[in-house]
Amino acid sequence: QHQQQYPVISLSLKSAKQPDYEMAYGMLKKNIIEEFERHAYVLDGGCLTEREETIFRRTLKMEDDVQLYIDALKTLSGCLEKYHGKKCIILIDEYDVPLENAWFCGFYDEMTGFIRSLFESALKTNASLEFAVITGCLRISRESIFTGLNNLAVNSVRGFGFGDSFGFTPEEVKQLLQYYEIENKYEAVKQWYDGYHFDQAEIYNPWSIMNYTKNFLISPNATAAPYWANTSSNSIVKELIEEGSEEIRSEVEHLIAGGFLEKPVHEEITYEDIHASEDNLWNFLYFTGYLTSCGQRFDDETTFIRLKIPNIEVKTVYKNTVLSWFDNKMKNTDLKPLLRAIEEGDCDALAEIISEQLMDTISFFDYGESYYHGFLAGLLFQRYYAKADSFSGRRKLPLVAYGGISVFFLYGAIVDIWTILAMTSQPTLATVVTVYGAALYFNLVHAGATVLFLLILAGPMLKKIRRVQIKYGMKTGNEKSVDKL
Repeated sequence: QHQQQYPVISLSLKSAKQPDYEMAYGMLKKNIIEEFERHAYVLDGGCLTEREETIFRRTLKMEDDVQLYIDALKTLSGCLEKYHGKKCIILIDEYDVPLENAWFCGFYDEMTGFIRSLFESALKTNASLEFAVITGCLRISRESIFTGLNNLAVNSVRGFGFGDSFGFTPEEVKQLLQYYEIENKYEAVKQWYDGYHFDQAEIYNPWSIMNYTKNFLISPNATAAPYWANTSSNSIVKELIEEGSEEIRSEVEHLIAGGFLEKPVHEEITYEDIHASEDNLWNFLYFTGYLTSCGQRFDDETTFIRLKIPNIEVKTVYKNTVLSWFDNKMKNTDLKPLLRAIEEGDCDALAEIISEQLMDTISFFDYGESYYHGFLAGLLFQRYYAKADSFSGRRKLPLVAYGGISVFFLYGAIVDIWTILAMTSQPTLATVVTVYGAALYFNLVHAGATVLFLLILAGPMLKKIRRVQIKYGMKTGNEKSVDKL
């Protein structure tokens, strides 16, 4: 009854992701002009007034008049109604992409001003409009650009009746994999791309499913990868980790470990509201697909939802962002006091410096004792790796001796100090003697194992590290080799 019965204006705003307003506005103009070019046939219909034809041609010529583009959709829909004799349908996709980009790039007010004027002209005072469909991540009813619009019917991820329209259902994924004879990959696909819940529907990420299928058809050796995550800027997650409070980082670590958070829902959040409260930040992550709901409860007039990371694909975003933050933090850490404490034998200063580093960075990476080995090695790596590069076979003994002594006296002392502090806040001489005595055998075995490890594997290990450094541009191939170790 309605299919192919109306002229359609289709406009996507996803390409307006430039670093300043002039460039982003220029891209929106380009998209609007391309839609005018698609409907340029109306100029040959003899149905437009002289004024309408003049405005149409001025738009095609990309004249520098902002009012032309504010009224562009209204102008085009009026011309199409005259040509076809029917009102228009307007489709606007990813309306909030230019707003998100403008927020992070610092020209939000300018962009919202243009988008608000464009939409009000096209959607509020347009007598040639049959209806419009607008899609985006954030709910639109109170976004500042929609304040002048009435009669909006909003279908959000928390709405009803459209849950299975946000992506692929499990049945659709199984049918797709079966069609391409790769149904044995279903469990891998489920772990990587499933996990979203809209209304009563379980939903897979459609973009990632299609890319996974395409790549597997190209090569049977293709593996699951973060396709959707790699197409997104992930700016909000980066900001969450780098600028968030200690509590927020702790909550992120809890999510990465497989836990969930319970937060109040704020459906009508806007970009201007992101930093108004930490709850708004979590809601933004939820509505943009970085978290999903796994339950809810009601407390008086407030709805609380349980939020978790939906799948492996999205978890990689969080983990990679945390790792990047940790790496940058360590690069910017001044290690001179640490190295001075080691070289001068100042155990009190050394314990204080390492304790501060551990308290600041440990929780995400603290999976076991091996973390402490790597942590201490990482702190010392920048200073002592250059020396290790020049060790020959004759100089292996100092390296081995250093390893054994540092593990016994340095690492052993640090772990024993932490043990004492965990036992009591007021350690006595008897407590210290007991702990060090009990740990003596372990520290000797640990030091002996380190000596044996360095004697046998120091050379191959450093060679592998060097190859990785050269491969990823961390070191050039012209520096001294460790092949003789």
